[in-house]
Amino acid sequence: MYKALIADIDNTLVPIRGDGSDIDSATISAVSRALRNNIQISVATGRGWSSTKPVVQKLGIIDLCIIEGGASIVSPITEEIVWEKTLDAQTSSKTVEIFRRFATSSELIKSSSKPDRIPLKEAGKYGFKNRVIYLLGTDKATALKVKSALDRLPTASANITTPSWAGDTLFDVHVTNEHGTKEYALDEWYRLTGLKKNDTVGMGDSANDLPLFHAVRLKVAVGNATDDLKSEADYIAPTRQNGALKDVLNKFFLGST
Repeated sequence: MYKALIADIDNTLVPIRGDGSDIDSATISAVSRALRNNIQISVATGRGWSSTKPVVQKLGIIDLCIIEGGASIVSPITEEIVWEKTLDAQTSSKTVEIFRRFATSSELIKSSSKPDRIPLKEAGKYGFKNRVIYLLGTDKATALKVKSALDRLPTASANITTPSWAGDTLFDVHVTNEHGTKEYALDEWYRLTGLKKNDTVGMGDSANDLPLFHAVRLKVAVGNATDDLKSEADYIAPTRQNGALKDVLNKFFLGST
């Protein structure tokens, strides 16, 4: 029997930019039952803590959560970062240089050190440490060029996400330390919780959840997931809107439908 579920948030548990207010009572009840049965439930998300917090509080999640694309692990109870990986000042600066090389003036930027979204052209040199740096609201071609250039930086990892927090037809690029991914963070999560890979189910909706899939035993794609993630999944759940989380908890943890 599986002992833990780790789920992405955006388009897996809630809509992009959702705060959990639309999560139905049946899903919350299923989470509560799982927790009473000593099932650990966590999230692995590109969000920072401020936007993760309302979702995990709505669901009643109390177990360690992976945030910022895998750059940090936070305790929902104390709200303290218990583990992190950072981009050094030089890599942060090079990341923003690459953003500027390919992106136009319309894109936005934010990071763990400067959480307010600002136009890329106003970002400065960014010569300081960050757990994660986000390029928000670019087109697909630009996102791919940015990721290709970032992939040549030995100390960075870049993931493309869509839809963007800046618009439903746009793309974001999340940049973390090379060991600040969901896969590496789950290795640390296992150490902190005492669980093992074979104990876990991972749940996501897009290609940026592939590192999560690599680190869990059972891979679940929600029904609204991208085709590339579905091709890697062991199970296709209903869509987010049709109770994906409740379905997975009932099928693999609670023994009910």
